[in-house]
Amino acid sequence: MASGVMQGGAVEEFDENTVLLFYGSETGTAERTANQMVEEFEKRGLKVKCMAADEVELDDLAKAKVAVGLVATCGQGALPANIQEFHKSLEAGADLSKTKYSIFGLGDSAYYFYCKAAKEIDELMSKCGAQQIVNPKVVKCDGDASAGAGWEPAFEEWSEELWKQLGTPAPKEQEGVLPPQMIYNISSDAMLDKRYEPPHSVPVEVVKVDNITPEAKPMPDGRIRGFVHVVFKQAGGAPLKYALGDSLMLYPSNDSAEVDKFLRTNYPDLTSNLVLNIKAGPASKGMLEHVPAECTVGDILGSCLDLFGVPTKRFYKQLERHATDPKEKKELGLLKKGEGKFKDWANAWGDCKTIADVITAFPKSRPPFEYLLEMIPQLQARSYSIASSPTMHPGEIHLCILPNTWNTNSGHRYGTAGNFVGNMVKAGDVVRGAIHVSAMQQPDDHSKPQVMVGIGSGLAPFMAFVQERAMAAKKGKVAPMRLYFGNRFEETEYLYRKELESYEKQGWLTIRTAWTPFAPFDIQPGGKFGTEQKVKAFYAEESKKTGGKVKFSNKYKTFVQDLVAQDVSELADLLHDQDGYIYCCGNRFMPPAVQKSLQQCFVKGKGISAEAAEEKIVDMYIRGRYNVESW
Repeated sequence: MASGVMQGGAVEEFDENTVLLFYGSETGTAERTANQMVEEFEKRGLKVKCMAADEVELDDLAKAKVAVGLVATCGQGALPANIQEFHKSLEAGADLSKTKYSIFGLGDSAYYFYCKAAKEIDELMSKCGAQQIVNPKVVKCDGDASAGAGWEPAFEEWSEELWKQLGTPAPKEQEGVLPPQMIYNISSDAMLDKRYEPPHSVPVEVVKVDNITPEAKPMPDGRIRGFVHVVFKQAGGAPLKYALGDSLMLYPSNDSAEVDKFLRTNYPDLTSNLVLNIKAGPASKGMLEHVPAECTVGDILGSCLDLFGVPTKRFYKQLERHATDPKEKKELGLLKKGEGKFKDWANAWGDCKTIADVITAFPKSRPPFEYLLEMIPQLQARSYSIASSPTMHPGEIHLCILPNTWNTNSGHRYGTAGNFVGNMVKAGDVVRGAIHVSAMQQPDDHSKPQVMVGIGSGLAPFMAFVQERAMAAKKGKVAPMRLYFGNRFEETEYLYRKELESYEKQGWLTIRTAWTPFAPFDIQPGGKFGTEQKVKAFYAEESKKTGGKVKFSNKYKTFVQDLVAQDVSELADLLHDQDGYIYCCGNRFMPPAVQKSLQQCFVKGKGISAEAAEEKIVDMYIRGRYNVESW
C-alpha cells in the first residue's frame, strides 16, 4: 500500500491520506467512470473523495498525497464545463510538490486535438510540482473511443498500473450479496400526478415523423437504411432556443410492451403502473440521481434504467453474487470472462444479449428488484444535430436520423434510441429533450465561405447552415458554400435533394456528391460481407429485382475525401486565401481522411510544403475555422 494512505472508505471529510478523485466530464462518461472507480478504491482499503474538478479546493489538492483525475475533451479540444475553473487555478500556480497524481484522458482520435484537455491538466499538474504515478511512456494514459474495442481496454490497463504503483493489495472477490443501496415500499397512491421527467429536460411535441427514404434498398446483410425526418415544437417549459450546429438531446424510452414482458417473466408481482417509494438503504451513500424518490415501476424500467443495453463486466460480477445455483454461478463466471459458449453473447454482430436477456436467462441468479436500481446503468440521452435553421423554421426543431439497426445471430436489433425514434414516436407525442450547445464555431456573418463535408445523417447540421444562408441570400450577397455529401445510393439516399438543388440554382451553393454502395471495410478479406465479387453479385441480384433501380459501378471507389482532394484550386482559394470555414460530420473514419485530402489541396494549390500545409490546418483548428463532429 502506498505510504501514508490509510484504510477506510468513501469520506466527506478530507485529510492528506484521502485519495482525491476528480473528473472533468461533459456528457457524463468521465463522471460515471469516476464514481464506479470509488468502489475499486474502497475494495483496496483506500479512503477516497470523488468530485467534479471545479469542486476541488486547491489547498486540499496541495496536501493530498494521491490525486487521480479522469478528464474528457469536448469538441475541438475544449475543456468540459466542470473543469475550467480548476484549469485556471492550476494556471495561476500552486505548490503540489507533496502530491503524486495520475490523469487518464477520455477522447476520440477522429478529432485533431485528441485528449487535449487531459494533456493540459497533466502538464499543469506537473508544472506545479506534482509527480506522476503512472509513467505514460510505459502505459497509455488515454482511451480512444474510436479504437476497435473503445476506450475501456486502455482504461483497464492504466488502472492496473495505478493499483500496482500505489502498492495496493488485489481486492478479494466479494462473496455473497451485499445490502442494497436502495430500498423501496409500495405506495398507497394508485397513480402519480405526472410521469418521470429527466433533470434539465423540457417537453417537446412531435409535429411529424417522415420516412425520407421510403424506397431504401437492403444492405448485403439484409438491413434497411431508413432515414427519418422528425419535427418538434415547444410543448411548455422554458423556451428552447438554439443556434446553428447545436444538437437536441432526446431522452428515449424503452418499449413499454417489452418492459411488461420482462416484468411478467422475471418479476410477476410487480406491474408497470405500481408506484414505489424509494429511499437510500442503511449502507448507501445517498440517493441515485437518475432514480426519483417516487416513481412507477414502468418509468423506472422504461425511462430511468438502460434495461435493454449491453451488459458490462461489472454487471456480470454483480449478478454472479446473486447466483443460488452452482451451475448458473459457473456459467456466469464464464460469461464474465467472455469465455466458453458465452463468448458471442457480447458480440454486437453475434448473439448480442441485453441486460434483460441475461437476467431472464439466469432465473436462479435473479436479484431482488431493488438491486436493479444500482446494477443497471442510467438510460442516457442521445444527441442529434439539429437539421433546421432557427431563422427559417422559428419555433421548430428538425432532426435527420438514421436509426441504429443491425442483424445478429438472435435476429434483427435496434438500438434503444433508434427504436424510440424509428418505431415508437408519432405525431402528437410529447417527449423530453434539451439543447446541447455545439462546439462548431460559426463566422460572424455570411461574408465568409463555408465548406461542409458530411456522409449519411452527417448532413443534418449542414441543412441548418444552408437554410440560414438561404435566408440571408434573400437580403443580399452572401459568400459561397460548398457541400460534399456522400451516401450509399443516389436513387434512394440523396437526402433533401430537391431543397438542396433549389439552393444550388441560386448560385451561392455548389454540391459535390459521392455514392458508395458499400463501405471499403465491407470488402476487406474476412470482412462482414466477404469479397468484392460477392458484394457485386449481391447488387446484381438486387438490380434484377428492382428493374435496374439499384446499380453497381466502380463509382464506389470515390468517397467524399476523394472529391475534396480533386478540388485543389477551389478549396485552396476558399479556405487558404479567403479564410473560409470547413466542417466535417460523419463516422470516425472520415475526418482524418478529409484532413489529409485538404492538406494535399494546400500543398498542390499553394505550392507549399506538407509541413506548412499542416501548420495552416492546425491554425484553422485553433481559430475555430476547422470543425469536426464524428461518431
